[in-house]
Amino acid sequence: MALQSVVPLEASAFCQTVKILIYFENLIDSVTPLPISLVESCRQICQDQANIYLTDQGKVLQISNSRTSKYQSIDHLRHQFGLQPDEIAVLGDDWNDLKMLTGFPHGIVMGNADPELRRQIRCQTRSNDEDGIAWALHELLGLI
Repeated sequence: MALQSVVPLEASAFCQTVKILIYFENLIDSVTPLPISLVESCRQICQDQANIYLTDQGKVLQISNSRTSKYQSIDHLRHQFGLQPDEIAVLGDDWNDLKMLTGFPHGIVMGNADPELRRQIRCQTRSNDEDGIAWALHELLGLI
């Protein structure tokens, strides 16, 4: 499968890029899975320089800097605000959230997450389409 377009990155983009997303059609409602050969090529090219996650049932490839993660970002903010880990609740629905979900005592996986991911997380809420975040805030955390 040949790429239909290639967008070259200028050197200055490497200092500013947080995440690269690769997908067919539209990001939100894409129905076309990415070829595994593309995913493996990206892993080989990036090696230890980037975190690579195949998300959204194989339809989105996310490439982010290996020196940072959602967990590290939230933990940095936690320290800035003087909070303890058990004062933080995190919610996630895909493999790029695993470290964050397991890194804090109150990790809550969304009901629409991959079944294997859901098995790894102790606490689960409803899906995105069922107002899972609001349900978790009310029923699991007693906040609203």
